[in-house]
Amino acid sequence: MLRSICGNEREGIDMPKLIISTVGTTLLKVRGVVSADEEQLLTKHANDMHPPETLRALLHNVADDARYTSMDILQTAEFATLQLYRTKVAPQHAHWYLPGARYLFVGTDTYTSKMVLATFRRFLNAQFPQVSIGQDIVVRGLQVQNTHGLDTALRELYDTLNRATEAYDASDVLCNISGGFKFISGWMQAYAVHKGFATVYTFEGSQAMVLSEPRFPGNFPPPLEYI
Repeated sequence: MLRSICGNEREGIDMPKLIISTVGTTLLKVRGVVSADEEQLLTKHANDMHPPETLRALLHNVADDARYTSMDILQTAEFATLQLYRTKVAPQHAHWYLPGARYLFVGTDTYTSKMVLATFRRFLNAQFPQVSIGQDIVVRGLQVQNTHGLDTALRELYDTLNRATEAYDASDVLCNISGGFKFISGWMQAYAVHKGFATVYTFEGSQAMVLSEPRFPGNFPPPLEYI
């Protein structure tokens, strides 16, 4: 079932025990941290594992925790979706995270993605030490500029996610696919359908989210509901 969640608490939505979030680079573009020219540089080298020194210097500068407030972090696609989801299923809880849930972040092995993952982890460890954060999932070759080796990377991601989720029932897993390369988000949607996991996606600039809850056996593609 695909639902669009727009109201407050929704009955019948299971509280997930494992939340897997794909990670992109929106953190580097919040609050005007980078100029228009710098954003073009980020876009041009988004897939690079070894970007030019000018971009490395820029990334080390903008990824400095001191430049970000909690509001900046929570406005990124990754955390805005997690926070919106929490308000729908647990409005009585004050924070963006769900108590008792474990969080995993999936990034690429590009230089920018690894910088964002490191910034997120430092932020979470400092501001929310009570949140259970698993080992970041970073797969070599998981980028979309050069398809050489992408099949191998996706197979490794598949195997890694299987190991990370094997101890959980399908109804206990939620995949937040709002961040990251669109190709990876699409692949994660297909993976979630294959495994019977729910997925959540927030449209940029919108307070509505799409929740897909595949249950097998059933029809494919699963029907969608906007909540």
